[in-house]
Amino acid sequence: MAGNLQTMGKGVTPSQQSRAINVFASRKIAWVGETLYHRAFIMELKEELLLETKEFRHANSALEVLLREEYPLIIVRDVLASGDLKILPENVERDDYPGIACYVIQRIRAKDSANKDTPIIVPHVNSEYYTPVKAYVDAGATSCLNMMASNPLRAFISEVRKYIK
Repeated sequence: MAGNLQTMGKGVTPSQQSRAINVFASRKIAWVGETLYHRAFIMELKEELLLETKEFRHANSALEVLLREEYPLIIVRDVLASGDLKILPENVERDDYPGIACYVIQRIRAKDSANKDTPIIVPHVNSEYYTPVKAYVDAGATSCLNMMASNPLRAFISEVRKYIK
């Protein structure tokens, strides 16, 4: 049996192995600002679209990875805590959670970022912060999705389908 397994492995070229790994890796999306509320959305992505997620709770942990590792899609929550992020622009305070989300989007769009061209979806709740959708789009978000819609889970899955092949 072991001989058969070895023989089967010899027929796979390094290029084929690389493509297989890339196909699997491309099914993993990044979720920045994951919360308990978003758990249902993450589970639906896994079940319906067979996507895996890399979840980041704060800006600092997200930027450490997203500036150097490419993802096929990034979800950024409309309000985001900085975590241990040391540097923020002068116009963004530590408790300006929508401003931190916009800053993360801007950094992801930077020329030196591995995800400068990656689609970014912002599930927008229009919470007590009342940040206009335009702020996220101006920062570089591909789309903002109104999570106050009648069926936000269906709307979210439909939006993700646009970007994941």
